[in-house]
Amino acid sequence: VAEAIKKNSKVASRLLLPYKRTDTAIVNSETSSRVDIALRCGDVKDEPKLFEANFDSSAEDKKQRENADRLYYEDVFALIEVKRHASASDEAGAFEQLVRYTREVYDKQHNRRFAWGLTICGLDLRVCVFGANYILASEKFDLKAESGKRKAAHRLGYDPTVRRLKKLGCWEIDVSILENPGPCSKASARVDTFYSNTVIISADRQFGRLTRCFLAGREKPSSSESVKHIEHQVIIKDAWPEAEMDASNDMRDEVAHLSKIQRLMPDSSNASGAYPALEAGGRVCFSHDPRLRGSDDRVVEDNTRSLIGEIFDAINESEGDNREAVSPQINRIPYRVHKRIATSPIGEPLRRLESILELVIVVADAM
Repeated sequence: VAEAIKKNSKVASRLLLPYKRTDTAIVNSETSSRVDIALRCGDVKDEPKLFEANFDSSAEDKKQRENADRLYYEDVFALIEVKRHASASDEAGAFEQLVRYTREVYDKQHNRRFAWGLTICGLDLRVCVFGANYILASEKFDLKAESGKRKAAHRLGYDPTVRRLKKLGCWEIDVSILENPGPCSKASARVDTFYSNTVIISADRQFGRLTRCFLAGREKPSSSESVKHIEHQVIIKDAWPEAEMDASNDMRDEVAHLSKIQRLMPDSSNASGAYPALEAGGRVCFSHDPRLRGSDDRVVEDNTRSLIGEIFDAINESEGDNREAVSPQINRIPYRVHKRIATSPIGEPLRRLESILELVIVVADAM
């Protein structure tokens, strides 16, 4: 199998594989629940080792084998819930479990834009997409029919601008540097890169802004040991707020507000202590991989519509045949834009306040 993967690596760039253990507990789960099947996803060039016995009989290699068999939410691509029958109660139970488990995928994976999940009840399969304000479920695929053996969509839900550096044990995060708000383009897609070993807030909710906050520095660690000593220079906030489609008319954009303050108050001493300093920030943009798209390399903005396309238009249509074709009972999906901002200096956590008076002073200063 490993040789077959190497020979076909020009055709397939990624490989999806199930963990060999089923109906198993996840090591760092917040609950004692057991998932039926978990899928992992990786680059083809790195995956042949999954099929090869690279461990000998030494104690160290035995420990490596045991660790490799353990399941962590950080390594899960998608979860599959399986029920024996295709009854309505089994379908509802499988979907409920999938929603609860996928919340933990968001909580542990800080580079998740959206997530995939599957339910299999009897011979009926559904594919689900979990977003910031929606869960989309496909029609049932009958696994015994030829029409039910289609390939899944190629978009996997990971954020290419946030990368998990496993060997170093930290996160590499790109933050946009946009001179003027506007549509994404190759010219505007400049980034500043930071490195974080400290996550203050994780996106531990299924819906909403999916806010994540990191303490980060600019210098890339040279080793796993040096990661412990990253000099935190900025705080990075990553979120999916509701926004205007036209970035130039987005009056609630905090990057635009801080940028305006810095233009009006070029002397940083005037703003020091009153406003955070904007180090970088903007709407998250990235290039589509032309190998997947079959087209030229395009820079796109990460937003609700770029994720689900015409489904967004159909659901949010106020009237007409398109909305009826989806379902008149479906609530409209808010238009959310993926934004990221890096600011300094790093303040103190509110939990360090020692009195109500201090809290009142902090709130007054913030206002």
